[in-house]
Amino acid sequence: MKDYIVKHWRGELDLGLSYWVNNVFLSFVMTLLTLLLTIFASNTSHLSWMLFLFIVWYLFIFFIFTPWVLVGLWQSTSTHIKKYNLYFWANVVRILVVVGIIRSGMVFVDTAYPQILGYYKLLVGESNIPQYVLSVEENNTVLNITGGMNLGLTRKVKEFVKQYPTLKTVKLESVGGLTSEARGVAKIVYDHHFNTFVSGNCFSSCTYIFASGKKRMLSTHGRLGFHRPAFDGVSEELTDKLIVKDRELLIKMGIDKGFINRIFRTPHADILEVSMEELKRVGMVTDVVVASNNFWFKSKEELGILLKYSGVSEEMLEKDITILMNKLYASTIKELPLKVDELTRWDKLIIEKSTFTYEYTILKNSQIKNLEHFRQRMSDNIKINLCDDLFSVYLLKHGVTILSIYRSEIEKKILVKEAVTECDKVKK
Repeated sequence: MKDYIVKHWRGELDLGLSYWVNNVFLSFVMTLLTLLLTIFASNTSHLSWMLFLFIVWYLFIFFIFTPWVLVGLWQSTSTHIKKYNLYFWANVVRILVVVGIIRSGMVFVDTAYPQILGYYKLLVGESNIPQYVLSVEENNTVLNITGGMNLGLTRKVKEFVKQYPTLKTVKLESVGGLTSEARGVAKIVYDHHFNTFVSGNCFSSCTYIFASGKKRMLSTHGRLGFHRPAFDGVSEELTDKLIVKDRELLIKMGIDKGFINRIFRTPHADILEVSMEELKRVGMVTDVVVASNNFWFKSKEELGILLKYSGVSEEMLEKDITILMNKLYASTIKELPLKVDELTRWDKLIIEKSTFTYEYTILKNSQIKNLEHFRQRMSDNIKINLCDDLFSVYLLKHGVTILSIYRSEIEKKILVKEAVTECDKVKK
């Protein structure tokens, strides 16, 4: 084998053998193996080793195998001319070698490099997917999953399930993330007959976990957002093959096939949201939980006690409200700007004596088809989310106005500006 490899590199093999076996046949084998690796990687929860293998594989293909094939072919053409004094086929192959070099460069730039970079960032923890946080509550019967579907989530959920055999429900708050990790958690939820519950936002691959619940409970304040997945450097055609498992999962859970088709026709840069009535009709939601703004009806003293349970010291609660805000959000401010989801970037957090201001940018706002509907929906969601948040209600009770400003990415004009001073008028 070593002698064969060296002979091809030096151009000592017959031109026909070099072209048809080493170029055509072996290139086909490498392409097939790459496709199989891609499909396997998108369906496994053991991603760390898989991503490392993918990086090594691509480096091998583009920096060892491809140069070996093309250099050897070019050398073979020279040998062919010297040996047989025939130029036609040798020159044809040389043209094909030049085309191969150009094509390989384009494939590397368009496909391989984005995947290598994306996989590397995942492995070293530098991707834009938020880190997940797991916790249990209600006498160890509810598992909270917040943050992103990042590397290692499936493994961590398995550990929690083993540690807390009393778990019955998985509560979700996530913008999505790695499809493979979401599938892994969805299988755990399905196999253990857990219920799923969303009281906030559950977008993208998070919805796979929600759909796998025995009972799928959505709060009247909750939001489900759907779209087709996207993989770094992977074409839409290949993506269609990779989402077969996602379709099978949703079909198995009894979700309407027409709605499933709508999900996977929705571009990754967009979000499909439908009414509660439709979510129930298509089988995505089995139970609706009517939410109320309970925090608002508690006294300042009761809210302070709840904040203590959340880890806020009594000393901090006794300080000026502005000092408390600056202290609690100091680390957050350093991390801004921060991508909240596919359509939203959190740019600033401005803390003043009587005003607490969130400033966001709506990305790709050209995709918003009905601006008035968008503004009304955002206005309602801002009020609902703030009044469901313990610390936000604490601020409102202390006379702080919470201002949320959403600007368009291109024109920089304000799309939504909502000031909340109280919660008693928020729809329950």
